[in-house]
Amino acid sequence: MIAALLSQIWPYLLAAVGAVAAVLGFGAAQRATGRKQEQANRLQEAQEARRKADEVADKIATLDDRAVIDAARKWVRDTSDE
Repeated sequence: MIAALLSQIWPYLLAAVGAVAAVLGFGAAQRATGRKQEQANRLQEAQEARRKADEVADKIATLDDRAVIDAARKWVRDTSDE
């Protein structure tokens, strides 16, 4: 009796197990894709921040000491008012 019942049900059980495996595999693939995209975004943000820092360093390097001091005083005054 049980053998007859199992012989009729096993294709459905196999299909259910396959569906669960497919869903889990799809979820894992989506998470991996999301991690790669987030890593690429962080790398791009780091490159942009480095580029801005280089621009600021270059701009400061072209200024004389008095201009740097004046710019620093202005920056401190502007940010302390907030």
